[in-house]
Amino acid sequence: VKTVLQNWLKQPESNLGIEIKALDENGHDLAVTFPGPGEDGL
Repeated sequence: VKTVLQNWLKQPESNLGIEIKALDENGHDLAVTFPGPGEDGL
């Protein structure tokens, strides 16, 4: 990941962004949310 990020930052005109995808153990997409009031983040 470090090398990919370093190369990505060296050529900002050619990058289209980075997609981070999280899956559970069954291959289902995980929703990324922000903690609500009074909740702890991960």
